[in-house]
Amino acid sequence: MKNGLNGLLDRLRLSYERIGQPKRVLAAVSGGADSTALLLLLSRLSAQCGFALLAVHVNHGLRAAADRDERFASSICASLSIPFFAKKLALPKADEAGAREARYEALGAVARENACSHIALAHHRNDQAETLMMRLIRGSVEGLGGMREDTPRKDFHLWRPLLSEDPADLKAFLRAESISWAEDESNRDDRYLRNFLRLRILPALEERQKNASAHIAGAAAVLREESDFLDAFADRCLHGHAHFGRVCPFVKTEVLDAQAPAIRRRMIRLFLLGHGAGAESAHLAAASAMRDGDTVNLPAGFRLLRTPGYLHLIACKPIPAPVPPEPADFSGLGDGKRTQAMPAALFSRCTLRYREDGDRIMPFGMRTEKSLQDYLVDRKVPLPFRNALPLLCEGKQVYWVIGVGCAEGCRAKEGENVFRLRYGAYLPGDVDYQSFGGYTNENHV
Repeated sequence: MKNGLNGLLDRLRLSYERIGQPKRVLAAVSGGADSTALLLLLSRLSAQCGFALLAVHVNHGLRAAADRDERFASSICASLSIPFFAKKLALPKADEAGAREARYEALGAVARENACSHIALAHHRNDQAETLMMRLIRGSVEGLGGMREDTPRKDFHLWRPLLSEDPADLKAFLRAESISWAEDESNRDDRYLRNFLRLRILPALEERQKNASAHIAGAAAVLREESDFLDAFADRCLHGHAHFGRVCPFVKTEVLDAQAPAIRRRMIRLFLLGHGAGAESAHLAAASAMRDGDTVNLPAGFRLLRTPGYLHLIACKPIPAPVPPEPADFSGLGDGKRTQAMPAALFSRCTLRYREDGDRIMPFGMRTEKSLQDYLVDRKVPLPFRNALPLLCEGKQVYWVIGVGCAEGCRAKEGENVFRLRYGAYLPGDVDYQSFGGYTNENHV
């Protein structure tokens, strides 16, 4: 064991300091060797550092010995005078990913109920090596940094202070303390990929190459640091060149095309993550190679479309109807895009909406009407933007395509009462995140 108990405690204390020294910690205790060792170490650290320590056991109900493990976890917490909570789950089948998410939800519920900002998990060095290998096998080029010491979620943090520890050292610590633990028989089932790697592949690698697991976990740490640096660079490249929002999100292709493929893929991944859209490495590679007119289908009904100047993210859900912004003032007759003056009587009959079949417009300065579709094509408005532009209409007659241009009908006669309008919400094509005021209803004679 590296430096014995004192070494384990010292490294645990450093990890506790790195995550900000939380005042209340919830330890996830399965009853296995790793979580039992973590519980004992945290109990001693809490006595030194003064934080409140609680424990929770999640009973998945998938194994015959599940209730036995819960009783064991409860008894060891009682022996340490640690408040204990148990959560029972009703899972329809033994699905590894589903069980993990359900477990995190249950842990989060207990953390919230007890004002614990951090949930301590007992993942160790071999778990980290297995995670990296699993992601490589599945073809994921993202997340090769493995698990993080501190992972923020919505209402709490997942804290993994043992990621650099050898699981053999944790068991040696328990034996030295004469502490037993529960064995999970499902860990011997190599039908699960993680168990297959743990039982067959890693032992074979260790036999051929000493400290293979430590080397793999160490490589994950380096990859994580480099990935964080590249993500930060990609995020700076996106700034000012992308729109993150419900209405027609996009990235400007000129900034994408200017980057090396590695940065371009990361920019696209960060852009997708910002909208809850997932993508595997194959999707990112295809998106990085897109040309104008290409589309790439993504999971959950999303797709990417490239048009001249933009890479658009299109969702399966329709765009919600626009809400008129709050009033603001401007001077002059307007630019026909964000600001416009129009007869007050006409404005009083208009509604704000998105385009519909049959919409028509007589462009400013013209004598004949054309379909709104033809007008938008003539103005070279990219296809995804066309359904996202707010329209000021009377029936099927469009008087103002906000962000593009106005109609001849907006022209006021001399002496006619006019309204001066300014649109203040986000418009497709904006990339500077500026805030504009809204409609004004100031009368002018």
